[in-house]
Amino acid sequence: MVLGRVLFRDDRRPVVLAREDRRRHQYLVGKTGMGKTTLIQNMIITFQVGSDDAERLAEQLGKHPGRITPENLTGLPKYTACVRLLVDGMPSKPFLMKTLPPPINAIDPERAEIIRRVTQSSFGIAVRLADVRSLTVE
Repeated sequence: MVLGRVLFRDDRRPVVLAREDRRRHQYLVGKTGMGKTTLIQNMIITFQVGSDDAERLAEQLGKHPGRITPENLTGLPKYTACVRLLVDGMPSKPFLMKTLPPPINAIDPERAEIIRRVTQSSFGIAVRLADVRSLTVE
């Protein structure tokens, strides 16, 4: 699926979302003015988080005492999220949502190297080692 084009310096490659990525990631696509931003602004979704984030998120998700606690959010099982939506301007009751686990054998052991190489070739700049050594941090 072609999402657009890279317009960076002399680079004019298409930006694509591969079939496998569409199955593993969330994305929201639509014409201008269809409500994508409104949907995102009116939705809180969180997977398992650490205790600092859980405190803040529990306040937002559980406006009613006892509904959602920080412990609920730090103990969410894998592939489970807590969600709250605004419906007609009113917050819904938080609910749990199950997501699909990643496909078995979907993680390519060489993926980090591929990402590093592509990022470096697309956005990296050549720097001599002597230039790096001469830099000072103040």
